Amino acid sequence: MENYDQDFLTPDEFRRAKAEHFLEYAQACIGMSRFKAAQEALNKIAELLPESDMHRDLDRIVSERMDRLKHHNNGNGHALHERAAPRERTATVLLVDQDERVLTSLSHSLQREGVETVGASTFDEALAVLSAVQPDVIVSEVNFARGPEGLELFHRIRSNGALSATSFIFLAARLDHDVLVAGKRFGVDDFIAKPADDDLVVASIRNCIARRRSIPNAL
Repeated sequence: MENYDQDFLTPDEFRRAKAEHFLEYAQACIGMSRFKAAQEALNKIAELLPESDMHRDLDRIVSERMDRLKHHNNGNGHALHERAAPRERTATVLLVDQDERVLTSLSHSLQREGVETVGASTFDEALAVLSAVQPDVIVSEVNFARGPEGLELFHRIRSNGALSATSFIFLAARLDHDVLVAGKRFGVDDFIAKPADDDLVVASIRNCIARRRSIPNAL
């Protein structure tokens, strides 16, 4: 039995109210490039209101973006938009941060540069994304609610054969000397202090892509 207040909402009204909540959440997730989370919210709407078409447009948008990300390796080369040549593909960047404002701001900045972005707000969500998408660069904060899971994500990436060469940038509220030294020793490409300037992050991503392009068969 649904938990609703019969004095105010009928079961149908309650389900529609829940569906509208998931719709708003899906829209917010799309703005952060959190397409996995958006798809889960849209699936909830389909369960609540099987006959409704309220989520169809968003469902199409999410499906198209995920398809682009999954097939981003088609074509040759890497480029941000102003350096792009015919048949070159843009880079794909995974953004991992529990702060929605960071995800939204960086996603918009990178998309203006012609970069495909996909976002995640937790360690587990990042792993789910990586099961479907192989990014060229990962930008992640270090500390999450459950601890320094950014470091765990980095070690997972470096121990995964298919992802081991992926460029990795850390965003850190506190740049601890020991973490900096260990990170550089184990191959972190860059550390950027939070709150991070979007232009600085974009510049760092450019450098990572340029280095990868200079390595034969790296892309």
